[in-house]
Amino acid sequence: MQNTKLYSLTLIALGAAIIAVLSPLSIPIGIVPVTLQTLAVGLVATVLKARETFFAILLYLLLGFIGIPVFTGGTSRNCGSFWSNRWFSNCLFNNGNSYFFWPSSN
Repeated sequence: MQNTKLYSLTLIALGAAIIAVLSPLSIPIGIVPVTLQTLAVGLVATVLKARETFFAILLYLLLGFIGIPVFTGGTSRNCGSFWSNRWFSNCLFNNGNSYFFWPSSN
């Protein structure tokens, strides 16, 4: 049973790594470049089970959120003050823009 859990965790980590490696790459076609992130997510979703795919994408998002440049264009969320904030929402909503449709507190 333990080998199955280790195998699943390894697949999740490999799935996140595949997304992270292919995400910064883009093909300049016209005005909007096509990134390989969509291909990577589809590939991971095809190869892995649904639960493993969910956790691989969640791991990829968490890696980008803590500051590792894995998103398209080699960027991250730029939450350098994440660890010093008291609440998760401070990092999400008080960095100058909001990802949701709520008015900003500035």
